[in-house]
Amino acid sequence: MVQTYLESYATHFNIMPLIRFGTTVLDAKWESTQWMVTLSDGERLAYDHLVVSNGHYHIPRIPDVPGLVDWVKHDKAFHSAWYRRPDFAVDKLLVVGGGPSGNDIAIEMCTAASVVVHAFTDPALATNMINKPHNLIRRGRPVEFRANGQVIFEDGTVEDNIDRCILATGYKLHFPFFEGSSMIHNGMPPDIPPLIPGDLFNSTYHVFPLAKHLFPLQTHYPMSSVAFIGLYMQIAPFPIMEAQAHAIVRAFDDPSSLDPITEAVDIITRSENLKSAGASTPLAVAKAWIRFVGDEQWVYRDELYEFARGESGTPPIKATDWEKECYGLRDQMRAGWVALEKSGKAGEWLKGVGKNGVQEWVELMHRVADYAKESGLSTSARL
Repeated sequence: MVQTYLESYATHFNIMPLIRFGTTVLDAKWESTQWMVTLSDGERLAYDHLVVSNGHYHIPRIPDVPGLVDWVKHDKAFHSAWYRRPDFAVDKLLVVGGGPSGNDIAIEMCTAASVVVHAFTDPALATNMINKPHNLIRRGRPVEFRANGQVIFEDGTVEDNIDRCILATGYKLHFPFFEGSSMIHNGMPPDIPPLIPGDLFNSTYHVFPLAKHLFPLQTHYPMSSVAFIGLYMQIAPFPIMEAQAHAIVRAFDDPSSLDPITEAVDIITRSENLKSAGASTPLAVAKAWIRFVGDEQWVYRDELYEFARGESGTPPIKATDWEKECYGLRDQMRAGWVALEKSGKAGEWLKGVGKNGVQEWVELMHRVADYAKESGLSTSARL
């Protein structure tokens, strides 16, 4: 469905002729006044601006846990990137990771495995799960994988006879076309404050420092010549990226709209806020940097649109109340809609919806969430 949406969007706005499929960017360097980009077909092109949008769900992150490398080597453990459906036989399965993928896979694999052990940092958060499968066991973070199928967890608990492990442990940010040059450095940035703009860093958890979470605040090339889009997690991604696109257009068109001092202050403030919220180490700050919590994504969107409008006098674009409400109900809506599809009632619920505007869709979403709650349906994702 998402693929179809993207293809129809590209067709509607006539973007397809601008896309070069099957072509890789091998290298991108700022040379004097432009970006020189080398492609996999050997062509070398010059551009005034770059938008880095290569995604961040490509390079699997394998945790550094004793014994795990050996499990991966012998195909006893594999990353969720390669999981498709619960169609393989296994008696006792371990799923590591408490994000959306970990939750979804753990629940789904309960239909195929005799026992599923779901391990993540704080299993106490899931103790009140509605309709928890009888064959699902919650555990904390694993600290050792042994060759005999035994896994030790951080509280000393031991699980024996694990047949296989699925690692829903996230991905690494990766920009191979910038490596081997001064465009970006792989590694943790220096702790702040103070923030002294000089280099750009990829910690594999975040890109730092980015003005407005988009523009590299460094001294090797113009801040407004490149933008990193869509790096954030645990958000509604398409609306965020649309707002980012508006901000990018403004900055590319008017570089003076970006004030390095103001942006540096904002970055330092975010760092201090994350530390106050419990991110006690540089690694913890890096992990938390690209995760918006509470109303942060809505505030960020509004700020991007406010920046993009500049002095134009056009009415500001604001996140609507129904977006915020329905985002908070996303798990209930999902559970309710899955149940309606299984019951064959989904078509009936959809009939005529939208003819009188978007509010009818909003009302439908609330009805679906209420249906899930009244039916006592499980909402396992993002517990």
